[in-house]
Amino acid sequence: MKNFKLPLGLLGTGLGVLLVAAYGATSGGTVPYDRNAMASWVQAIGSIAAIGAGAWFVQFQARLQRRAKLQAVLAIVDTCLKAMLPKQVVPQDDNAAYNVYSGLNPNPIAYAYENLKAFPLHEIPSSEAIVAVSEAVEAFRELAVQQQAERQAAAITPTRITHKAADYRVGIHKLQMARAKISALIQ
Repeated sequence: MKNFKLPLGLLGTGLGVLLVAAYGATSGGTVPYDRNAMASWVQAIGSIAAIGAGAWFVQFQARLQRRAKLQAVLAIVDTCLKAMLPKQVVPQDDNAAYNVYSGLNPNPIAYAYENLKAFPLHEIPSSEAIVAVSEAVEAFRELAVQQQAERQAAAITPTRITHKAADYRVGIHKLQMARAKISALIQ
């Protein structure tokens, strides 16, 4: 039915215009049909329709622009996730999770973080998206700082491995939740 919405709307609008114009051209049926009055009514209705179409087009363009900006933010968050989660999943084993976390390449992490941090928040079209992006920046910053510190850590104990693996899982979860919020706003 959605495919027929526009054609049916246009057809209904056209019939409505003709009925209103015919009604106006006969002054509500009280005088004989006048071609000049009919032309005036059609022109007036056409002018109003053009103004309405212009307003709709501006709204349509604004929706497209909003969606494009949110998709750009989402792409940057995806870059962050890819840098922090190269295998697409956090291993359940603490040792494996710690090894992935401590062995991450710092260059893609730094690149992704700089891009995420540099995105101008004032260009994001909704307050919900700004909050989600801020959450993503903070989650990624925490992960990046912890990962950098872990690369420089000297003593690796089983407790440290368990603790850092849990931090990694929590950070990835926060980043994924922020991504889900941004993705939901695009729909």
